[in-house]
Formats: sequence, structure tokens, C-alpha cells
Amino acid sequence: MSFKSPKFSCFARTTTVVALTSLTAFGALAPTEASATELSLATDKRERKPGILKKGVYADIGIKPGTMLIEGGVIPMIRFGVSVGGALNTKFKLGTQFGLTGYLDRKKRSVSGFVTVMATGYLWKGLYMRGGLGVASNIPVSRSIVGSRAGLGGQAGIGYEFELYERKSKKKPMTRLGLGFDYDLKATTTGLLRQGVLFGLHFAFN
Repeated sequence: MSFKSPKFSCFARTTTVVALTSLTAFGALAPTEASATELSLATDKRERKPGILKKGVYADIGIKPGTMLIEGGVIPMIRFGVSVGGALNTKFKLGTQFGLTGYLDRKKRSVSGFVTVMATGYLWKGLYMRGGLGVASNIPVSRSIVGSRAGLGGQAGIGYEFELYERKSKKKPMTRLGLGFDYDLKATTTGLLRQGVLFGLHFAFN
């Protein structure tokens, strides 16, 4: 078959049309697929928001043993606390902590009540830092003296919360186990400074 024959010319024209049509179809399809992929990735990013919290109400309950530093020694203590508040976003929550602190190894054991406004921020996954201001009653004056005083001061802490299970429904609260250190500083009504260091665990519900 000659290159100049009518049959070859018809075949060449048909092949060219098919090739151009195929290229046009692939060109139109490729951006559509890319756009669908980009939309899917964007949707996934919206669903997988960073942070460990879910916006809404939260509650914590925990127990932490520790020591109070005073002139001439230390006083062992144990603290039981409950926190209630709200998660403002996936990395920050604000609430109120209240509870009791028991002071041991004194001539007369005493119990102190406290209320603290607490802010907690999550730096990376379950790693958190928190700080707050509050008041407490019956803070020991010393180990040997039975007397105690009310106090005002702050608290700062750092720790990590571990998710105990995978959240299967956004409506169900997530339970986390937290381990952390707290530093407590109070000034009594008589001007004495009392420092405490505590370490323990808590359960967080959100």
C-alpha cells in the first residue's frame, strides 16, 4: 500500500483523530481525578483536627501524694481533687479544681480544703502544662505546732495523658489516664510561704 494511496490517507486521518480525541479525554480526566484527591485530603484534614480534646464539658478526678516544704523539714501530704470545666478547643481547657489535702506526720493530722481556677494547655498529643490560682484553708504553720492558717497562691504542673481506648463515637466521652507533677505555692494570712511538690494520677473525661 502506497503512502499516497487514498486508503492510507483515510487510515492516517482516522488514526490522527482517534489519537487527538484520546489525548483530549485524558487531559480532561486527569485534573478531575486530582481535584477529587485534593478534596478528599482536605476533608480528611478537617476531620482529623489536631489536639486531644473534644470541645465541650470535661471532668477530672485524681489523687496525688507529696510533701510540703517547711522550715526545718517536710510534711507528707496527700491530695484528692476534682475538676470541672470546659474545653474551649482541641488543645485548651479551663475549669475549677476543688478538693481536700491531708497533712500527715504531725502531732495532730489536719485536712485542708482548696479551690483553684485551672487552665490546661496540650503541647503535643497528651503532653500538657497547667497553671492556676486559688485559695486553701488550714495550711500548717509547722510540724510541731498544731495551728494552721488560710492561704492564697498558685499551682503549676506538667504531665502526660494516655488514651485508654479508641473513641468510636463522637457522642461518647473519652477516658484518659494522666500522670503528672504539681508544684504548689501558698502564702498564708500571716505571711508564711508554704511550698508543696506532688506526683500522682488522674482520670480525665471529655
